[in-house]
Amino acid sequence: MSLDLTLLPFNNDFSNNSYSHTVLPLQTNSRDLMEEIERLSHVESNSIEFITDENLSGEVPEGFSSYISNTDDGDTKYGELKEDAYGKKIRWVRASVLQGLTHHDGVTRNPLNKQAWGYINACPPNTRVALYWS
Repeated sequence: MSLDLTLLPFNNDFSNNSYSHTVLPLQTNSRDLMEEIERLSHVESNSIEFITDENLSGEVPEGFSSYISNTDDGDTKYGELKEDAYGKKIRWVRASVLQGLTHHDGVTRNPLNKQAWGYINACPPNTRVALYWS
């Protein structure tokens, strides 16, 4: 069994109205890339070697919406997204964290992942990117 990961860069990041209209599916044939992303989604700011005023990861805010929300009968629609396919709360990382993985083999050797990182690399470093595991 393999996990799939979809990146959801925040297009609007206000506390009472955050959403992503961008859906970047990844090909997850690189286990070490997926493990590294999962690890980085739980990094505390004070464990990084530079000083920052912003958190580097966290749970998506209440009301976060996306085009991959699920209905009760399993259909996909636009709406609030709280949990991934496994019932875990959706987490996010800063684009700068993902930008640090640009040269990872799991990115450079996969055309779909290269495209996703092209988008992520064009984002401001402080952009939050939700991680949807399915």
